[in-house]
Amino acid sequence: MVEFAELGYSTLVVDWRGHGLSDRIAQDPKLGHVGRFSDYQLDVAAMVQAARQLGMPEPWYLLGNSMGACIGLRALINGLPVAACAFCAPMWGIKLSLLARIFAWPVSWAASVSGSGQRYAPGHSGESYILSVDYPSNRRTNDEDMYLYMVRQAEAAPELHTGGPSMTWLNQVLLETKKLSRVPSPSLPCISFCPEEDELVSLSAVKSRMARWAGGTLEFIPGAKHNLLLEETEICRHIFTGSVAKFASSGNSFHLVVAQAARLA
Repeated sequence: MVEFAELGYSTLVVDWRGHGLSDRIAQDPKLGHVGRFSDYQLDVAAMVQAARQLGMPEPWYLLGNSMGACIGLRALINGLPVAACAFCAPMWGIKLSLLARIFAWPVSWAASVSGSGQRYAPGHSGESYILSVDYPSNRRTNDEDMYLYMVRQAEAAPELHTGGPSMTWLNQVLLETKKLSRVPSPSLPCISFCPEEDELVSLSAVKSRMARWAGGTLEFIPGAKHNLLLEETEICRHIFTGSVAKFASSGNSFHLVVAQAARLA
């Protein structure tokens, strides 16, 4: 990321299996799917191995975005060797109505165990979200220029985009976020940024986690939607400088940010 480079940090970014430039694992390449949420930790292990083989400078820091924040929190609990961490719109819970949540558990479980786990979750399809929603209605960003850039990217490289999540993905996310909610927070400096207009992740889950994080800081960003790193310039600058300030509070010299990127459809 150019912004981190300007602040003196190297960056290593990972696309999770089934996303972006990574291999697709479902029969339908547009499906956001994973067999088990713990499979993403294999990607974390591969990322750490690659960083060491490349001789990336240490200490390391973590920036986790959306689903990457959920994967990243589990990785920290498992001992990911970083000195501090930052999260953007962390998906430590999905924003669902009470009725939708009640039905999501049994329906997604039944689909997974009956061989229908690679069906799209209700209300989703293989269509690219960016190409299916106009700017005023989008849930991603309030920066119109960035949104139009994403539209052009989706049109130029449709193979890099996914549609909606699978039933198994939904079931695995519900399970993983429930498990994580019961685990103590890691003992390292942390800052989380939450967009006030986020329609995808549960803000109450984020508040609960950060209230239990010694040395943790929670900031709500007004005028921002889910993709904070794709927001207006001032918001992005605040995210990067705030993250770096938290990294510096760990008392280590700055070197590498391990960025875990993903999007929630």
